Amino acid sequence: MEASAGADQEALSLARCLGYLIRELPSRAKVIVADEVLACNADDEGMKDLSQFYINHLIRVFRQNKGQTPTQSEHPSRPSFEMHRAFFSEVAEPAPRDHSTAKSSALKRDNLRCVVTGWVDSSSKASLGPAEMQRYNVNPNSPETYTNYCHIFPPSTNWSFDSNDPEEKKKRYAGTVWAIINAFGAIDVLSELGGEKIHRLENGFTMDPTLHTYFDDLKLWFEEVPNAINTYRVCTFSNTIGPLLVFPPNHIITFTSTDPDLPVPNPAYLNLHAAVCRIAHMSGAAGYLYLEDREIEKLKVLSRDGSSAKFLASRLKSVELRT
Repeated sequence: MEASAGADQEALSLARCLGYLIRELPSRAKVIVADEVLACNADDEGMKDLSQFYINHLIRVFRQNKGQTPTQSEHPSRPSFEMHRAFFSEVAEPAPRDHSTAKSSALKRDNLRCVVTGWVDSSSKASLGPAEMQRYNVNPNSPETYTNYCHIFPPSTNWSFDSNDPEEKKKRYAGTVWAIINAFGAIDVLSELGGEKIHRLENGFTMDPTLHTYFDDLKLWFEEVPNAINTYRVCTFSNTIGPLLVFPPNHIITFTSTDPDLPVPNPAYLNLHAAVCRIAHMSGAAGYLYLEDREIEKLKVLSRDGSSAKFLASRLKSVELRT
């Protein structure tokens, strides 16, 4: 399929996507994809459809940036004293019910820091009293940054799965996505991430906003270090990400918790995210999606000369797969 693609970059990306799915996914998932490729009986169009299916039902699920700058989870201006007094008086929730409580609990678990750089959250640092400074090992010279709560599985995957949901197509798409994630990562999405559980601490961490953007855009991920509990290598295809320039290549981090009741991120979630990042970029699927999303932003109407035909066909295929 790759050999027959010639100079067609889209066809080349679709071919390579299948190859990297087989190479990078966990063992049980490799077998599933390989069997599906074999079932296409060397038909290029069938394999293109299969590749597009996984791009829309797996890679797009994790790719949270959809071609536009994401909205920050909170305004970076300094919060009021009353807000921080409430923050330090609250009991952190092991199972947060919304983004705000997830951010609060994750900050406490992550020692008020970005988990990658170790820099202190600026809003929190500004309100620390002497006791809290000592508790969180913060001093006036501690490097700081503003932080966001970064979901591994984004809230956009948290579609309703109510059997009475009138949006039947949306329900079927969600069911397909969840079935793939269950099969590929042994993750029971419905019981682990359904409803409010999408904000559970196992599904997120606090991180510098720039790094958060790269993570959401599948340009930064964490690879498990063998024989080291909750320890990961920070990986990226770019060596010019600002906050990482002060760290050596292959920067190592370890997820820890200041409270045994506040769990660290789930390795299975991070491992599947890492595999999707590698597949997206090594196959060229990430660039393909980026260009497609940019085209959506620019294109107001279809061209009269028919030059939009290929783009229209791609978008219709995406809609078809989602229904």
